[in-house]
Amino acid sequence: MRHTDTFTDNLDADPEVDAIDETINAPSISDREVIAPCYDGRGRLLPLFRLWMRDGYTLLSHAHTPGEAMGNAIDDARTIIERTGMARRMTNHEKRLATTVDCWQQVG
Repeated sequence: MRHTDTFTDNLDADPEVDAIDETINAPSISDREVIAPCYDGRGRLLPLFRLWMRDGYTLLSHAHTPGEAMGNAIDDARTIIERTGMARRMTNHEKRLATTVDCWQQVG
C-alpha cells in the first residue's frame, strides 16, 4: 500500500499511516474561546475566571469573586462526574483531584 499526501479518496490507503500523518500534520486549533457574557441581578458584567483543577482540567466560570468561581468549578466538576457515570470508574483519589482547584486566573 502506498501513502499519498493528497486529500483525495484513496481506497488503498493505510489507516495507520493516515493516523500518523494526521497526528504529525494536525490542523491548527484557535486558542480563542468564545464565552457569552454573564450579568448579575443588577445588570453588572461578572468577571470571568479560568480555574485549573488538580487533575489537569480547566473550567471557566463567571462569578463575583475568585472564591465563588472556585465553588462553581467544584460544583461543575462534580456534576460532570455524576452525569457522565465516571464516578463508578474513578477512585476516591481521582475524584478528589477532579474536584480540587489548583489555581485560578481572572481572564475577563
